[in-house]
Amino acid sequence: MGDEYSGKDLAVLYSTVDISGKARKATVNEESGEPTLHDISHKGDTTKQELVGLLEAIHTAVDFECLDEEDGDASLLDFAINGVDTLKVYPEGQTHGKPELTVNEAYLISRGQPIEYNGIVALSGRFFSKNSLTRGTYSSA
Repeated sequence: MGDEYSGKDLAVLYSTVDISGKARKATVNEESGEPTLHDISHKGDTTKQELVGLLEAIHTAVDFECLDEEDGDASLLDFAINGVDTLKVYPEGQTHGKPELTVNEAYLISRGQPIEYNGIVALSGRFFSKNSLTRGTYSSA
């Protein structure tokens, strides 16, 4: 389970465009596959001997949920599936000195837009990057 961010100040930008809408939640997962284990046991060993192989590369996935207050005009809908750009998550808003999470080369790999009669439209998007997450601090200077 990754780091989950929510709250009234949560802001998410993709390609410098604010896709937050009425942001509900952003979940950031940094992952790496398990390393390959190589059996190097010799005849006569009393326990299994293993050597750890190369580690898998780190990748980052971000799941994002927001409410569309503009009757189907949310900025998240403007981006094509498999489009790639920089994704920024501001857990406490774009406020000087507050956290800034950056995911470079983030692909928009899925988007959900359930349509309900006379109800609020909740949008979701999943972003994937083969790069690791960069944690920083927002600067308004």
